[in-house]
Formats: sequence, C-alpha cells, structure tokens
Amino acid sequence: MALLAAAGVGGLAVHQQTPLVPDGARLAVLSGASVATSWWLLSFWSGVFRRLRYGLDRRRARKKRRKDLMAERAYMPTPTFGSSDDEATVLMTQADMPVRLGAGKARALLDEADELAAAGQHIEARSTYTRVLRVRPSARAHLARGRVHLDLGDFDDAMADFMAAEDLDPVNPEPVIAKADLFFARKEYVRAIDRYDVALGLDPAHAMARFRRGLCHFYERQDVQALRDLERAKRLDPDIPAIDKQLALARRRVQLARDPR
Repeated sequence: MALLAAAGVGGLAVHQQTPLVPDGARLAVLSGASVATSWWLLSFWSGVFRRLRYGLDRRRARKKRRKDLMAERAYMPTPTFGSSDDEATVLMTQADMPVRLGAGKARALLDEADELAAAGQHIEARSTYTRVLRVRPSARAHLARGRVHLDLGDFDDAMADFMAAEDLDPVNPEPVIAKADLFFARKEYVRAIDRYDVALGLDPAHAMARFRRGLCHFYERQDVQALRDLERAKRLDPDIPAIDKQLALARRRVQLARDPR
C-alpha cells in the first residue's frame, strides 16, 4: 500500500513537472516570434515613413523650385537667338496629325525617335518626338526634342523645349544642364556658368555638368575655379573624355599665375 502511495505521489510529481519543459519551449518560441514580428513591423513602418518623407521632401522641393522658376523668369525673359532653320521648321510641321497613344505606343515611339537621333536623322527624330508630344507630353520627350533642335541649330525651339521639360520636372537637373549646354555651344560662357550653378545645386555629383562648368571657367580665364571644378569632375568620373588634358592645361595656367617665371 505504501508502495502504491509512493508510486502515486511520484507519478503526480512527474505529471506536474513534465509539462514545464514544453511550456518553456513554447514561451521561448512565442517570445522569439514576438521579437521577429515586432522587428518586421518596425522595419515595415520605418520603410513606409521613409517613403512618405521622401515624397513630402520631393513635393516641397518641386514647390520651391517652381517658385524659383517664376521669380527667375519674371526678371529674365526667355532668350532669343534669331531665325531658326527654316527648312527644318517646314519639315517638322509635316508630322502626323495627333492620334490617341497608349503608354506602350508612346514609349515605343520615343525609343524610335531616340534611335533616329542617335543615327543622325535629326529631322525624322524631331518629327517623331513631336508626334508623341502632341498627345502625351513628358519631360523626357521635350528634353530629347530640344537636343535635336540644338543639333539643328534651332536655339529658340531648343530653349522652349528645355523650359517645358523644366516645368514638367522642376527638380530634375537635366533640363537645366541642357540650357547650360545651349549657352556653352554658343560660347556664352557666363550664362552657361549661371545655369550649371543651378544644376549642380540640384545634383552636386553630376560629373559632366561640373566638367563643363570647369571648361567655362577656363575659357573665362577663371583658372582657380576651373581647376577646382575639373579636379572634382575627375574624381566623380575619371573616364570623361579629354579630362586629363584639360586638367593639365588648367594646372599649367594656375602654376604660371603663381610663378610667372
């Protein structure tokens, strides 16, 4: 009897103790799951807040840039450069009448126009860009057509397209750089520097804009500024064509200015 009682007490003890192991493991699993879930939720909401903050920052930047553009254009009228290429203008007006374009068709036409421009078929490229812009305006298409205008020597039309691209995407430095490149092509280096300044304010790491601003400073005999820009451009992109030659020339000038002997 005593033996049975001892066995019963022992069985009860075992019965009371054995659940402690799975309960502990269950608690550990639940705790780990809670930590993992909390970490995932934290990461998820941090990503959401980052995207929201980025969107708000972009919106504020666009608003400020548009205000700056309005102020800038209030005292600085659109530059004019004389008559454009009459033959090119006539051919451009022969573009197809507007038709409804889906997004896919518009992208295909833009790609086609890019290929025509790359192949040097500027009139055909401009006609194709115009077909797209009549029904689906975009900063990309305005910017690309403006560069074709520039290659054809139609500076007024090029400037109009660059300004339209700037209005559609005011925080994109590329339209501002395109305007600077227009002035650079006309050897109006002071005006080009002004536009490159604005573009580099939007994207300080734009190597080509900094390189061309350095060239403008070089041509304006602003040798120290030229050397500073060219050295920074070299660090940003060592493969810019002729960067080493221009750097050598700028360093030579600065050296001669410091030690004319």
